[in-house]
Amino acid sequence: MATSKALPLANRLFFIIQGTLKYVPFGWAVRARRLLYTPFFLRVGRHLTVHDAVTIKYRSDISLGDHVTINAGCIITGLGGLSIGHDVMIGAGTKIVTTTHMTSRTDQPMRLQGLQSSPVVIEDDVWFGFDVKVLPGAVVRRGAVLGAGSVVVDEIPAFAIAVGMPAKVVGTRQS
Repeated sequence: MATSKALPLANRLFFIIQGTLKYVPFGWAVRARRLLYTPFFLRVGRHLTVHDAVTIKYRSDISLGDHVTINAGCIITGLGGLSIGHDVMIGAGTKIVTTTHMTSRTDQPMRLQGLQSSPVVIEDDVWFGFDVKVLPGAVVRRGAVLGAGSVVVDEIPAFAIAVGMPAKVVGTRQS
C-alpha cells in the first residue's frame, strides 16, 4: 500500500487542489473544479460539473464523458477502472466504488489482505437518484434510472428503472 511519501507528484497535487476546493459551494468553485480537476483524470469530456463535498480517489483510472454532473457529497473511486458515459447525472450522496477488501484467508486479518478491484461501467444518459451505491463490477446500461438509495451489484439493462437493495428492475423508460 502506498504511503504519502511514495505518492507521485500528480497525486499530491490533486489531493491539495481537491482539499482546497472540496467544501466550497459557490458557482465559481464549480467552475474552478472543472478547470483544475480535468488534467488529472484518464479522460474528461466537455462540461464536467463537480459540486461541493465530493471525494474522488484514484482519478487517473477514471474516464468521464461530456455533460457529467457529480452532485454534492458523492464519493467516487476509480482504482481498476471507472468509465462514465455522456449525459450522466449522479445524485447527491452517491457512492461509486471499484474496490473491495479481500476476505478469503482466515489465518490473516482482513485488513491485511489487501484490496481487489473490478471495473465499473456507466453508459450514456444515466440518472442516479439520491444516495445510490454502485459496487465493484457493476454495469449500468444506457438510459437507466436508479432510484434513491438503490444498491447496484451487477448489470442494470438499458432504459431500465431500478430500485432497491440490491437494485431490481421495476419498469422501463421505453414505451
